[in-house]
Amino acid sequence: SDLRQLHALEKQGITVLPIGEKLTQGRGTGGRVEVGEEAARSEEKAIRQMLEGTDLVIITATMGGGLGTGAAPVVAEIAHDMGILSIGVVTTPFHFEMPRKMQTAQAGIARMQGMTDAFITMRNDNLLKIAPDRKMSFVDAFALADEVLRQTVGCVAELILTTGVINVDFADVTTIFRQSASSETLLAIGTDETPQKAVRKAMESPLLDRSTAGARGVVLNLTGGPAMSLRDVDEAVRYIHGHAHPAVNIIAGLVVQESMAGKVQATLVATDFDESYVPPEEG
Repeated sequence: SDLRQLHALEKQGITVLPIGEKLTQGRGTGGRVEVGEEAARSEEKAIRQMLEGTDLVIITATMGGGLGTGAAPVVAEIAHDMGILSIGVVTTPFHFEMPRKMQTAQAGIARMQGMTDAFITMRNDNLLKIAPDRKMSFVDAFALADEVLRQTVGCVAELILTTGVINVDFADVTTIFRQSASSETLLAIGTDETPQKAVRKAMESPLLDRSTAGARGVVLNLTGGPAMSLRDVDEAVRYIHGHAHPAVNIIAGLVVQESMAGKVQATLVATDFDESYVPPEEG
């Protein structure tokens, strides 16, 4: 709704859709969720036209403010109504922000989760675990949050859309997401010298709030150099089998790139969690 920011994006060649110009006079929502929601609903026809013919929509927002918290659930509702596979990727406020902002964020997440097929929540507080400098400034902290959000959205898109030696089938991904009782989804990314080590690093990421234990649906994409072997990939998949639900359905994709010689990136999406599942103790 902030025209200055939208114009800046347009200059980068990004298609934008201004919403709520009359409500906000071309400025922000002032943190008012109801204004963000009304702004999106006032442009429902335009949003539907923009989504027409789309197979997949990734809805990203910073929760806690007015526009993201108010408008993102409306976009999710529209996509759901149109039968489009939808993935939500949102961030929650830092702990040092007002408690009320976190409450606002949680309310928005609850609304949006019910309208998406997969939903990834990134807690900004977890970024402090990977921050290169404990004395990071406010500006740098928010810049890091934006960068991690950008990378996450990029990885989700690449996971489903990238063409490789073995492709992740879009129909299979749709089935895994839509058969889940809940849209709660975990995204993990790790890079190491072998597929198994990369998967393990992804699953042990400090950005995660939960493990893959109990996940009955996993989408895995491995990107590595030409030397990556079938045995390497098999070991990575077996590792996931040992750290998810016994009946887990794993869809794996494999991409070979010369630039990845000597290293492997594992991108893993886990969903359909059985909350009653208790993993066996490691002996």
